[in-house]
Amino acid sequence: MTSDLDGALDRLAATPVLLVAVDFDGTLAPIVDDPDAAAPLPRARRALAALARQSHTRIAVISGRALVDLAERLGPVEDGTLLVGGHGSEFEPDREGRLDETQRTL
Repeated sequence: MTSDLDGALDRLAATPVLLVAVDFDGTLAPIVDDPDAAAPLPRARRALAALARQSHTRIAVISGRALVDLAERLGPVEDGTLLVGGHGSEFEPDREGRLDETQRTL
């Protein structure tokens, strides 16, 4: 690694709260010809779980898919992992950051 990258990683590791936001299709799951066949890669699931267990890290999985579809494809996730569907218009029920009725109608 270069010293610039080392320095950036050191600063990242020292941040008080780190948000890791990832897309489902093309990031956690490979792009496939049939969208109904998309599934997260095992190593991607393991990486998300490991990150979610870090006390200063928050995970958000964001997708253009409907929230219910995203949740079914991911299966169980670590506590504190936020699922966001519909390109940001759907949040899991009873989670912080959820859109209220006014925001949904804008």
